[in-house]
Amino acid sequence: MREGEVVYFPDCLPYIEPLLDFDLDFERIISGAIRIFNQAGIRPAIPEELGCRGHDALRSGQYELFNELREKNSKILRKAKLIVVNCAECYRTLKKDYSLEGRVLHISEFVAELVREGGLNLGKMEGKVTFDDPCRLGRHMGVYKPPRDILARIANYEETPRSGKEALCCGVGAGINCNKYSELIKEERLKEAAGVADTMITSCTRCLAHFGCLLSEPLERVGLPKIEVRDFTEFVSSNLAG
Repeated sequence: MREGEVVYFPDCLPYIEPLLDFDLDFERIISGAIRIFNQAGIRPAIPEELGCRGHDALRSGQYELFNELREKNSKILRKAKLIVVNCAECYRTLKKDYSLEGRVLHISEFVAELVREGGLNLGKMEGKVTFDDPCRLGRHMGVYKPPRDILARIANYEETPRSGKEALCCGVGAGINCNKYSELIKEERLKEAAGVADTMITSCTRCLAHFGCLLSEPLERVGLPKIEVRDFTEFVSSNLAG
């Protein structure tokens, strides 16, 4: 593909982190995606004028705002043959709620294709990992296999008792704010993951932020076992071979 035909959509990562009172180092996700592209010999375009994809506007009934965002972004993306997205919500919105001519791939699908075609080499690490299925990636779009295939190549992959279509939500979907009820859901999800693995991998900015919010509290206060939560893109990029 010619330069600029592949577009990387980093979603709203730079705008979310300043709203948090803890550090998730979202820059590592973006730089990790670029590292994956570069190792595969691809120089993606990242148009500066791309705006929010409009996921939350659409879900909250702000249809006029969503249509404005969709029209603006669609014009920018009209020449792209491939659009790669690391956030599950952006992926769902661009693929299902937009009408783009180019292919839209979640980064787990993109990495799986590269590995299958011999365009990307993965390393191997010790430890057990499990995958947290973001609602927008799994239930909405049916993407379950690619992230698991990749994680199993890198580490010892373990499945939680409830996974895939039966996976627990992070507890804060549909624009619901954090409260004591959503925290109970997050606690249950993390305890389930900690029962089978050392690290839980997710691929949703919102999930990552909300799990990180809970884990930033003293573990003895919330009664959580120790477990690390990492982003899929960042995790894969830190385990590239060569």
